[in-house]
Amino acid sequence: MSSSSGRRIGPPDVMVPPEIHRSPADAVTFGLLGPFVMLVQGRPVPVRSPKHRTLLAALLLGGGRVLPVRHLVDALWDGREPDSPRRAVQLTVVRLRALLDAAGCAGVITTSADGYRIELPTESLDLNRFRRCLDDADRAANRPDLVAEAAALRRALSLWRGEPLADVPSETLHRLHTPGLRAQRLRVLERCFDTELRLGRHREVVEELFEATTAHPLRERLRAQLMTALHCDGRRADALAAYHTGRRHMAEQLGIDPGEELQRLHASILDGLRSRTSGAILPPAVPRQLPADVSGFTGRMAELAELDAMVAGHDPREPQPAPVVVVTGAAAVGKTALVQRWARLSADRFPDGQLWVDMRGHQKNPISPGNALGRFLRALGAPDEVIPPDPDSRAGLYRTLMDGRRALVVVDHARNAEDVRPLLPGGPGSAVLVTSRDRLAGLVAANGARVLPLNKLDGGEDP
Repeated sequence: MSSSSGRRIGPPDVMVPPEIHRSPADAVTFGLLGPFVMLVQGRPVPVRSPKHRTLLAALLLGGGRVLPVRHLVDALWDGREPDSPRRAVQLTVVRLRALLDAAGCAGVITTSADGYRIELPTESLDLNRFRRCLDDADRAANRPDLVAEAAALRRALSLWRGEPLADVPSETLHRLHTPGLRAQRLRVLERCFDTELRLGRHREVVEELFEATTAHPLRERLRAQLMTALHCDGRRADALAAYHTGRRHMAEQLGIDPGEELQRLHASILDGLRSRTSGAILPPAVPRQLPADVSGFTGRMAELAELDAMVAGHDPREPQPAPVVVVTGAAAVGKTALVQRWARLSADRFPDGQLWVDMRGHQKNPISPGNALGRFLRALGAPDEVIPPDPDSRAGLYRTLMDGRRALVVVDHARNAEDVRPLLPGGPGSAVLVTSRDRLAGLVAANGARVLPLNKLDGGEDP
């Protein structure tokens, strides 16, 4: 049986790959990254009712929060509301609990005055394990350890078994969650290919890249990765053919030419240009320098929302500099923790990388802007021998490499505006967050920075 949109909504009699079993020894494990899967002690439990699959999916996507009855009505009936909606939800919950009780995992759905929630260990859901693998990849990238980063990205991708929520027949849930999940998987796939190309695994990823560009023919980054892999494997003619295939798709479907990056790569292959360091044309580096998320962070919801507004108000399509926000306050008030949390929550907004430097502005050994630029340039893929010795030339090369990127730059513990100004990207698309004990009035006056003052938290909230 199929829905009008073509999605299969029958019983989830699917093969379960080994990866979905790889969670702690929890009583119950769920899979949403493909057809719906429920395992109890490693044993598949069929959830044959479409309403039960939808209810479980909605609760699982709620991340442990209480979901109001109104939210569940929308997910279960897609605007075709039944008589007595609250009673209808209650009956669905009662029947689902009976299924869970019979499977040996009673008590995971709890009731509150406002609605329902599901109580499970984080690792019980494949989506959470996917995100944990991405955290592992980020930590490996910060060391840096390309082999560990590639392995973590492969583990993340192995958790995907097909279209997310494939047999969950809820247009509401698909509208709210499926596009974002698809986009996240695609970004991880591109990052994985970037990492493996840097490891010299050109031949190993060629076939996967052919499959990926066939599935996403307008995705220019995948097209550039395929061309790079083919060229570095000695298949120059195939690399050029891949370019022309992509160009034809773009002309036919969008009426446009390939972007500047693809055109430069095409010209490089034609001219036989090679990297000065490795003898291969390398894909653009995508730095991921954010520190690990803050453990036990609570509070600061108003400040996080204000940071959102300050950055989101900037339109990267407009010909104006990247937004600069200065988070200022006394020592130990929680400036770094706030920026660190916001940067982690917002990392997906900056697919071309995240740069982070601690300027140590009030310590005995502060970092100079020139040294900070050197670190950024290496993270952006510049080999040591092309990094200029003088700070002004470094700043020029930095602005060149950042041009056209949608990246986040964090300058922590800046002492003054002169520490920050050389680290500002020249064009739109990126954003800059600065923490400082000073309000950096010079940065406000000359660079249009906005200031977010931070005070000590009231009550028992932690910074």
